[in-house]
Amino acid sequence: NIKVVYKLLWHLLKCHREELGDASTAALMYLLVDDGSSASGSLKLSDVLVQKNSFVGGFSLNTECLTSQYSNGPPTLARQNIRNTHGVSTVLRLLRFLSPDKKERWLFDFLALILASPNGVNMILACDDWQPCLFQLVAEVIEEINGDRDDSGNDENAAKEEDAIVGASNYSSPVAVDTEPLSRPSVRTRYDLSLKLYSTLLGHCVRQGDEKAFEAVEMAASLQRVDANGSEVFSIILSHLLADLIEKGPVAHVE
Repeated sequence: NIKVVYKLLWHLLKCHREELGDASTAALMYLLVDDGSSASGSLKLSDVLVQKNSFVGGFSLNTECLTSQYSNGPPTLARQNIRNTHGVSTVLRLLRFLSPDKKERWLFDFLALILASPNGVNMILACDDWQPCLFQLVAEVIEEINGDRDDSGNDENAAKEEDAIVGASNYSSPVAVDTEPLSRPSVRTRYDLSLKLYSTLLGHCVRQGDEKAFEAVEMAASLQRVDANGSEVFSIILSHLLADLIEKGPVAHVE
């Protein structure tokens, strides 16, 4: 069963997420896309699994074949088409467990894929769990921003109490509004990329009309209940959705 295979792959990647490097990213990218080159489909199972009776199970993994296949890194994003919805779903569910820099890289790649090929949008939308995954990513980065602000506010209150105790509060300089969380490049980039990807996909659903448009927005609204800051997250997503509809129009372009 292909779903079971990809579920096992997800567990494997999750357990070894700290060890995922450029070669792993390249291999996952080749799993997701087809760029029209021979590299995308040239690797066969018989090239990777070599029969050796001396090993437990009778097979060994040919790592040299894998290394040579993906030694040049991920394929370019110029001519790629997403071809594997199971792979997309696996990577989307894996994102929340990755480090911030890897999240940022995958969000950028997904956004580049759907902008390069309209078919990529439909392939991602075919995944049943694309909305819960992206909603959770947006909620996490907003929680990170709010958490930093709360920590800053607690430090500020503690400093004011200390000034009051020593009688120096009248001489303390006014404290500026803390914008440090959003000023950090990693947080700001993940905030922008996750909301851009979510609003682009959601906007595409709305432009298609029919029941799919209603179901997509209804799903986003229902996800409010799964996060403590769900109403804030949904409001931000709605504002970006409206911006996408204003920019691209509320109706799909018909040629």
